[in-house]
Amino acid sequence: MQAGEKLKEFVREFDPFDERQTPTDDQLIDIIELFLELNKGLLLRFSSDVRMMPVSDEHGTATAFEVSLKVPARDGSYLHVVVFGHNSDDSLVDTNISVIEHLPGGNYQTGHLYSFSYGNVVRSDLGLDQTDDPDEQRTHFSLFTLHESRDFLRELEQSEDPEEVRVALETRAQLDDDEKNLDLAEQMGYNVQPVDKEEIEKLVLLLFDAESFPPSMFPHAGNDSIY
Repeated sequence: MQAGEKLKEFVREFDPFDERQTPTDDQLIDIIELFLELNKGLLLRFSSDVRMMPVSDEHGTATAFEVSLKVPARDGSYLHVVVFGHNSDDSLVDTNISVIEHLPGGNYQTGHLYSFSYGNVVRSDLGLDQTDDPDEQRTHFSLFTLHESRDFLRELEQSEDPEEVRVALETRAQLDDDEKNLDLAEQMGYNVQPVDKEEIEKLVLLLFDAESFPPSMFPHAGNDSIY
């Protein structure tokens, strides 16, 4: 069985016009508790592999955390699982679990992102990678790489080399534009779906077989970026 088939067994399609699929307040409390328990359990289970780093932006400072895991399949494909988020002043800002399928050679396929923030748990579906660059196809998601890339861009923006500044500003503009498009899609209800308790329960069972998968073990680890 290919790794992605495990996701298809329980990830439900969402019909935005079916109000029955939107959790009630009581159901949402149960979903949040279960999802937070799953996050906490994975962070404790793999505590020696959890990475942390201070980060800052226009909203202030926080501590980013992540742990990289893998759920292997018999055919050599696998699910790359990252538990990640931010803490601020000893309180949780957000916590997420990305579950992304990679083929036996490491190529990115598709996956899902489960997120808790602002008192809700939602799932975003990640599309098939369209790049033709073989190195980009083998990159693995990392919150740390995302933050480090933005820090690097800030440094380039202060460069005395006009070409470096130009590239940095164009790259930042593209990242900002991508984020705005994602925010707009979320506001319009596209690609951000509520989940039910059964889906989280099955996610718990799926991740029972997770094992440590630090960045040093990634195929072509030296070329990794955001994806």
